[in-house]
Amino acid sequence: MNDPGNSAMPAMNRLRRMSLLSLVVFLSFTALLAIAALLSGEFGETQLRIILSTLTISAASICAMACSAFVEKRNYPVPGSLGMAFALLAALMVLYGIWFEPATSLYWKTTSVLAVLAGAFAHALLLCIPSLDARYRWSQAALVICVTLLAGQIILAITREISALEYFRMVGVTAVVVVLLTITVPIFMKLSAAGAARKEPPGQQGETLALTHEQGDRYRDSRGVRYRVTRL
Repeated sequence: MNDPGNSAMPAMNRLRRMSLLSLVVFLSFTALLAIAALLSGEFGETQLRIILSTLTISAASICAMACSAFVEKRNYPVPGSLGMAFALLAALMVLYGIWFEPATSLYWKTTSVLAVLAGAFAHALLLCIPSLDARYRWSQAALVICVTLLAGQIILAITREISALEYFRMVGVTAVVVVLLTITVPIFMKLSAAGAARKEPPGQQGETLALTHEQGDRYRDSRGVRYRVTRL
């Protein structure tokens, strides 16, 4: 008897591939529009709007793809779906603002908040994709906390129109910690992969086991692991 879940997987994979291909085509089209605007004889307000629209769509697409990758790898749909929704809403509001120029401050505050949320979700979820060794997983938890704190600080500054220098110093401190953790997580990913490779038997790593004779039936490999070799 066929499993409905298994039969649905090929359809989901085809849909995902079609969505990615459509995204590539759409981004290519917007890039061509931007190139045409830059190469046109004059550079005016319309050309500037086209370029800003292209950058907006590209940024939103990057955020959405990061969230989609998290859903695919980690199978946690809720945070990934929220991140994609924020990216879509932010892009739509920015595009509307570029072409129709709404004058209300509430509109631009809402747009800015959505953009911050989209960037925060994409940043945190992208760096939560790698599977780290247990001793390094604290870095991902710390990154999520610090990104959330930074996003909250920026949103508070936008909505309350904070201009105090001391406040932005605190924002800067949080941003520095986020940058540090952003660099640290990929390093821990490499260390986790190297540790996993060391734990595997040489035959599973696709390596040739080279032994150096020590004494009698005792041998040593390049990592210093000792073996006792007997003839079969």
